[in-house]
Amino acid sequence: GSKYSDILGDPEYAQYYNFLEPEYKSSDSYAEGYVVEQEPTAERQQTLKAGGIDVRLTVSTGPPPVPTMPNVVNMDYRLAISELEGLNLDLAISREPVVSDSVTPDYVIETVPAAGEPLARGKMVFIKYSMGPETIYVSVPSVEGLKLDVGQSRLESYDLTVSIEYVYDAAEAETIIFQNIKGGQVPLRTEIVIQVSKGPEPTPTPPETPTDTPTPPPLETYPEQLPVYSPPPTDGGDGGDGGMTGIPPDISGDGENTSPFDAFPP
Repeated sequence: GSKYSDILGDPEYAQYYNFLEPEYKSSDSYAEGYVVEQEPTAERQQTLKAGGIDVRLTVSTGPPPVPTMPNVVNMDYRLAISELEGLNLDLAISREPVVSDSVTPDYVIETVPAAGEPLARGKMVFIKYSMGPETIYVSVPSVEGLKLDVGQSRLESYDLTVSIEYVYDAAEAETIIFQNIKGGQVPLRTEIVIQVSKGPEPTPTPPETPTDTPTPPPLETYPEQLPVYSPPPTDGGDGGDGGMTGIPPDISGDGENTSPFDAFPP
């Protein structure tokens, strides 16, 4: 309970004690600058030695600071609660979700008390956090059996999102044959998956089977060979006048030469 500065300035203390570097802590019982604790304690007997007995004092820094509300706005409300519990003030924390179009869901919008205001042990703290925009529900119309353009327009008129899958089916092409949600209430802009017919699946064409029969080479073309006429030998020999060379013999039997060469004189 003595003032630390008075102890250091007392020559009698300096004669017997060697004061080590002090420690500091807050205290509701002692004003700032007064000794709260000492080691060794006053009751312990110590042997005096050269240089004095080592003593460490703990000095008060005064009453602890008044705790204040931390700023947890725009923080996930679960982290905000964890931070408040870390103050060790046994605070009573109340949570309230509220609709908000501007604040991310689960983030703190407001606290009571506000940031910087004093807190007391066991005090009530109110936290309001966002639950996101208000949910609007719409009905889902049935569009199976409709043409794609008609069914898609109908779904979108209800502020629903449309996802299209094309499949082969016996139904006429561009006809909606299935939707994943039929009737009932769903949140605005829910995705509706529809399947649209591409028509019957085409029959695959079988592949051509190659043949092993070799293809014959093309025939060679030869020029037509004309018959060559060879006249018989003449009767006149070397010096006779047995007729014109090349005139065929009389084969009519009446002694007249019917060769076409008769038109020419011997």
